[in-house]
Amino acid sequence: MKTKREFALNLFEKICLVVAVLSAWVGSSIYLYINQELFNHFPLTVAFFVVFLLLMTGAVVYAFLTKRENEKKTKILNTVSAGLALLLGIYVLVFQLIVDHFQPFSIFAPPIICFALFLFTYGVATVLELFKKTNTKALSLVAVAFLGIFLINVFWAKTQDYAKFNEDVYTKVVFAKGEGEYSTYRIPTLLLLENEGENGKDAVMVFAEARCNTAKDMSDSEMVYKISLDGAESFSEIRVALKPQDFLGEVGRIADPTPAYNPETRTIGVLFSAGKASENYRLTSYYMEGKLLENGAIDWDKEHIVNVTEKLHMAIGIGPAKGVCLPDGSFAFPIRCKEGNAVLNAKNGTFTLGALTADGAEADLDLLSDNELFMVFRSGSMASFPRNGHLRFAYSNDSGETFVKPAYESELRTPSVQSSVACYDGKVYCAYADSYKVRANLSYAVSEDKGESFRTTQLYAGASGYAIGDISEDGMYYIIAEIGKVEYNDELRLFRVDLSK
Repeated sequence: MKTKREFALNLFEKICLVVAVLSAWVGSSIYLYINQELFNHFPLTVAFFVVFLLLMTGAVVYAFLTKRENEKKTKILNTVSAGLALLLGIYVLVFQLIVDHFQPFSIFAPPIICFALFLFTYGVATVLELFKKTNTKALSLVAVAFLGIFLINVFWAKTQDYAKFNEDVYTKVVFAKGEGEYSTYRIPTLLLLENEGENGKDAVMVFAEARCNTAKDMSDSEMVYKISLDGAESFSEIRVALKPQDFLGEVGRIADPTPAYNPETRTIGVLFSAGKASENYRLTSYYMEGKLLENGAIDWDKEHIVNVTEKLHMAIGIGPAKGVCLPDGSFAFPIRCKEGNAVLNAKNGTFTLGALTADGAEADLDLLSDNELFMVFRSGSMASFPRNGHLRFAYSNDSGETFVKPAYESELRTPSVQSSVACYDGKVYCAYADSYKVRANLSYAVSEDKGESFRTTQLYAGASGYAIGDISEDGMYYIIAEIGKVEYNDELRLFRVDLSK
């Protein structure tokens, strides 16, 4: 005859198993819904998930309907299988989702919460089972189902190939994950030097954050670049523009490179953020200049790096994007602060801010004419559900001193990631991830009515993140973007579209 204590423990264990399985169903459903555009074989993946989730559900039913056993081998089986599942789950939660960032999970909080709740309630049920005289095989069945779901994801991540690229568009990998002495390359930007290459071809510089040991944001990183002198047909070896040690005196992080080029003086100005590792990578904004030499090399002036935060007496965020050279020879950069976005004007060591927009997010800008300026803003939140964010634009007819339209929403959908604006032949072009749910579907859109309506062309159907583009006077559209198979940080790939055709 069971005592009240045994009855209560049995009931509590079953409740924990029910909560664990419900968490698995809810978390898996959100996970699949959010990331459906990343799976090359989505229906098959859903089918496998359903099979293992039904096995979990059946295990709970088994726990309620079957008489409990008092066998040593059942307890050993439960202990081994449940222990393996919990250890694996804790490893994934801590090292993949919290310490590092694996896109399909960590880009959205609800699946992580469900995953953690599953581990907690299943762990409690496991502990209760260990200290009871009678046992049930339900714990082992749940463990097998969990391991099955885990193996589905491992198989997907290891075997999935790239999604479909637009066959009519030229592409080239500029930086690949693990290339050289760095772990990952992220946050790319592009600087177009028209007719500065060999035989009058465009020179194209691609800047990036070279993260030394991990893909996560808060890590040691350096500013690197490659340059092409033949219109992006080939690129140089990796060149280091700046290390934190060069001016901070110790390792740290360099983030959000935002360059601009003055063809008259052959000067390259780069706005960026940097912080010391010893100060938890707290970022400050800086500015550095360099001279483009005849052989395509850059002579960087690292002795006169300017602390822009001190100059402005305020904290600002950088692009990450591209800047433009205004008719008066000054540089205009997109920046953000608590109050909104603005154009930062830099000339001869002087930095001034234009009018604030209504937004305060990562931004890019370009000139439609000598005075007409467009800005595009990262919009929405990765924590929101359902996701229905749209890119936002701002329009100025005086190079950002004031904004006629400080922030207006476009029809272009976004999963909340940096996008880019470029202007050509009176039209506005936008490079962006065309999705509500997840960072995927790199595309470009063109507007002939200053951002009121767009036509979109897809460039890549898989995982894609930050993207920056610029257009030459003869209509060559260069876009550098984060591209991947499962995660969007596998490589930085350049796309070249001939708009003159």
